[in-house]
Order: sequence, then C-alpha cells, then structure tokens
Amino acid sequence: MLTCELLIDHGDFTMQTINDLMLLYSQAIEYYNGINDEKYTYFESRIQNLLIRPEVYQVMADASRDPTKFDKDQEAKKKALEDKSEKQLRQERLLANEARKKERIQKLKASTEIAEELKITLDPVYKQTAEHIEQQAEFEREAKEVLKKNIAY
Repeated sequence: MLTCELLIDHGDFTMQTINDLMLLYSQAIEYYNGINDEKYTYFESRIQNLLIRPEVYQVMADASRDPTKFDKDQEAKKKALEDKSEKQLRQERLLANEARKKERIQKLKASTEIAEELKITLDPVYKQTAEHIEQQAEFEREAKEVLKKNIAY
C-alpha cells in the first residue's frame, strides 16, 4: 500500500498503480467493516482523496478516452520507469562499491601507519637484540679460544 502511495506522490505511477491501490483500500474497507471496526472509514476517505487528486484523475480520464493508446503509453512509461530503476540501481551499486573501496583504502592506510609505528618502536629493540647476539657470539668465540689455550697447556 505504502509503495503505491509513494509512487503516486512522486508522480511515477501508472493506471495499474491506481488499480492496485484501490484494490488494497477496498480490501481494507471490507476487512475492517466486517469486524465492525471504524477504521474502514479511514480507508474510505483515502479512496476519496485519491480520486480527487488531479494527476490521478488525468490518468484515469486518459485511460477511458482511448484505452489502446493509453495502454501503449502506459507500457512505454512503465518501461521508462524500469529503465530508470535499473539505472538508479546500477548507480547505487557503483556508489556502494566506491564506498567499500574507500573503506578498504582507509583500513590499508591505518594498517600501514600501525606497521610503520611498530617498525619505529621495534627497530631499537631489534638493534639491541642483534648487538646482544653479536656480543654473545663474540663471548662464545673468546670462550672457545680460552678453552683451546687451556687444553693446549
């Protein structure tokens, strides 16, 4: 119901949209009237308000004057709306893809910044570790030489 009402409000509707909305309103009236609920009067007023709208009246009048021509015009209008919807859908997908790309780029930049910060933080530690390993290796070499000299004496 809401979809049909929004299409009519935006001017993107056909006679089929009017018929669909009228059917939904009628079903609502029958339902609420059948259970003795006063809400049926709301939907009666919705039908009346729909029928007095100039753009709705114009579509209905055009349909009654020349049904064949009107049907062709409606098909063309429907096709144009579908094309517009497809184009809009493609545009929305493109925008969504662009947003995902930007998000990935931002995450990549953040990861790169973190990696650079870690490198800056860890470089001194690596240097100290490398120096310590070198000192340890030097100490072991010296210890082996001392052992060799002691064994030789």
